Amino acid sequence: MAQEVYAINQSSISDIEQFKKDLINQYEPNDSSVSHFDLKMPSNARGYLILGNALGSGEQLLINQIINKIPPFLKVFICYQNEFLACSSFIRENYPSPIEQMASIDELASVAGGIINLDWTEPSNLKNLLHEVGLMGAGCIVIFASGSNAGSEVTKQIKLVSHLCQKLFVAVNIHDRESFYSAKRLANDQEISRLSFGCWQKIELDEGYQHNFKIFSANEFNEYFAGR
Repeated sequence: MAQEVYAINQSSISDIEQFKKDLINQYEPNDSSVSHFDLKMPSNARGYLILGNALGSGEQLLINQIINKIPPFLKVFICYQNEFLACSSFIRENYPSPIEQMASIDELASVAGGIINLDWTEPSNLKNLLHEVGLMGAGCIVIFASGSNAGSEVTKQIKLVSHLCQKLFVAVNIHDRESFYSAKRLANDQEISRLSFGCWQKIELDEGYQHNFKIFSANEFNEYFAGR
């Protein structure tokens, strides 16, 4: 019996594959169409942005200062844009409670707080994070940070998530030229509102030195450092 041979129309296969894609996209919208400005912070959470504006500006130190003022019944999650690698003992020694461990976004409900490695400058990553925070239900603070320093990207990063954040902070090393003059520019940027500056100043003493710390609003920063 002769075997029948069927010719395959390649264009028909392409049409079928495109139909499948269109059907999937109808129920699963492409995340690439999502922007930061489409997203909202869940009602159970408050967002803080804490960025260092130069190397050595004290981003981690400022984060710790802020965490120490947060009520203890709130969970706290630091979301680092740049990957943060550290063992549990280092985190316990260098961060206050409840920052206890590294955490992934699918285990937020099971930990009291922690550090999340997530590039929040990518809209799809940020969307997933906010979704999981909303599902968690418990009250929490989400801190957006760079994990090193935002450098020349600081203005862009502030604008990406400022609508999600109740408080906006920039860490400034007064003795570092790059950090100080970056802060001066930010303090005079009319497109950025609600920005506060956590300033570190090294004071020489007879017995050594100490670091003084103060938080300024943009107006206070300009007035205090007028002429510099």
